[in-house]
Amino acid sequence: MSTNEENSLLDWANGLCVKLYDALEKELTVSVDAGLTWLNSAAGSVKNGMLWIWQAIQGDWNDERTPGQIAADAVLGLVPIVDTILDIRDLCANCVKLKEDTSNKAVWIAIVLTLIGFIPELGSVVKGVFKIIYSHARQERHLRRNCQR
Repeated sequence: MSTNEENSLLDWANGLCVKLYDALEKELTVSVDAGLTWLNSAAGSVKNGMLWIWQAIQGDWNDERTPGQIAADAVLGLVPIVDTILDIRDLCANCVKLKEDTSNKAVWIAIVLTLIGFIPELGSVVKGVFKIIYSHARQERHLRRNCQR
C-alpha cells in the first residue's frame, strides 16, 4: 500500500472514530441529563414527603396542619404508648398558647379535645375527627373573612 493510500485510510478511520466519539458523547450527555432530572425530581419528592411528615408530627404546635396530617396523627394515636406521648405533646402546645392568650376560644377547644384524647384509643379517634372538622370550619371562616374584604 502506498503512503497516500495509508494516509487516506488513516484519515477515514480517524473521521469514523471522531463521528463515533461525538455520537457517544451526545448520547451520554442526554442520558446523564435525563438521570439528573430524574434524581432532582425524586429528591424533591422525598423532601416534600419529609416536610409533610415533620408538619404532621408537630401536632398542635403547628396550626397549619392539613386534614391528612391530622388524620395521620390520629392513626398514630391508636398505638397505646404513642397515644399518651402525642396527647402530652398537644397539651404542652396548648398550654403555651393559653399562656399567651387566655381568651382564645380555639385554644380552649384544642385543650378539651386533647383531654378527650387521653381516653385510650376511642379518645384519640374522637380527638382526630373533631380536629379535622374544626380545621375545616376554621379554614372556611378564614375564606369568608377574606371574601368580605
